[in-house]
Amino acid sequence: MTREWTFPASFAQERVWMANQLDPGSPVYNVSNPWPFPAELDADAATAVFNQVLARHEALRTHLRSDDGTLVQVVREHEPVRLAAEDLSGLPEAERLARYHAIREELARTPIPLDTPPLWRARLVKVKEAWSLQFVVHHAVFDAQSAVLFTSELSAFITAALTGAPADVPELPIQYADFAAWQRDQLAGPELDRQLAFWTAHLAGAPAVTGLPLDRPRPAQLGFAGDEVRFDLPDGLLDAVGRLAAASAATPYMVLLTGFAALLSRICGDDTVVVGVSTAGRDTAEVSPLIGMFVNPVALRCDLTGDPTVAELLGRVRGSLIDAMEHGQVPFQRIVEAVAPQRDPSVQPIFQTALNFIPDSGLDPVPLGTTKDDLAFDVTTGESRLVYRTDLFDRATAEAIVTRYVRLLDAAVADPGRRVRELPLLDDAERRLVLDTWNATGHARPVGTVVDEVQRQAAATPHA
Repeated sequence: MTREWTFPASFAQERVWMANQLDPGSPVYNVSNPWPFPAELDADAATAVFNQVLARHEALRTHLRSDDGTLVQVVREHEPVRLAAEDLSGLPEAERLARYHAIREELARTPIPLDTPPLWRARLVKVKEAWSLQFVVHHAVFDAQSAVLFTSELSAFITAALTGAPADVPELPIQYADFAAWQRDQLAGPELDRQLAFWTAHLAGAPAVTGLPLDRPRPAQLGFAGDEVRFDLPDGLLDAVGRLAAASAATPYMVLLTGFAALLSRICGDDTVVVGVSTAGRDTAEVSPLIGMFVNPVALRCDLTGDPTVAELLGRVRGSLIDAMEHGQVPFQRIVEAVAPQRDPSVQPIFQTALNFIPDSGLDPVPLGTTKDDLAFDVTTGESRLVYRTDLFDRATAEAIVTRYVRLLDAAVADPGRRVRELPLLDDAERRLVLDTWNATGHARPVGTVVDEVQRQAAATPHA
């Protein structure tokens, strides 16, 4: 029998567990990517590489369970796994590609129960000369930085397998369960109270719902159905973002957030908008090499009062984000409890939009047809995307939002002294459509003055 040990769940795992209860049959928290192996490795060698990563990280051998109402993480001892392998290389090309995509979608879109180990699905697939690892893992044990670490360790163990040299991987001084216990000790008593006091003040008076114009009314119950629009930023735009950031003692992420806040304000007509941002949650050196779920979302309040310029708004966003990150350890679910917004089952509390700036992994994630937010931008140095809620927005609307964000951001970084209200949202064709075509309401007018019309009406109806 496989040995296992129980530990307190982390706050991030608690958050994902609670969200997962809303729709346990949804794959919304699945993280899916393919990892290619070199042609020199056969299926057995590729499986051995995967097992070496699995043995190092307890998070990949963890599932969750409710014990008498208390959520715990259950860590199982490592036992080498045998990965299923499917060789498609002998099939005709069209059939081969169709089968490959069918495998990827089946794995990516199959829900992973949090209380049943393991919290991942994996298969080896050979399309041409080399095997690739199709790996789908639940967000409760794997975040964006985990994908970077997973890639790095696979690469290190592949190199070791090919050369016979020891794998160049860092020592792991602690495991994820150690972090979870430490986190609970740190966020207790006065420290938790101090951080919660910041958040209640930060969000006091902020709009509970971002007033986006919707294509359809909100359904009675919030769902996870979504889609995505993928896009590439124009050449040079991220370079311009970086230059403005450097000149403003800011980061590129702050500039991207400034553009998004400006877009939301212009679309909604509000001078205060709240945007979801994520803290990495890896604040100590001990956790930096760990695979696991460390990310914590926080709500960034963006102040557009007083007709600010782009530069002024960037300064406000910079200050607000620095404050948010300094208080970003408090679990988001505790912020919701402290702020106590009026709960509406059709609306995500505190924020409904988000923007992330993440490294380009070079991988090709499978679209899951799900979303956690009404609108969420994932901006990268490669292919970016806007994920949107399909029960609220048509695809054409999402595409228009992408176009307008890029247009507004481009104008903002080109002239940071320009006022936010002056930044262009429409191109020339859209402007002509609004001002000329939609405004073509002219009609024949009677000859004469208003007095003439009154006299004419009096003559026609003398007894009225």
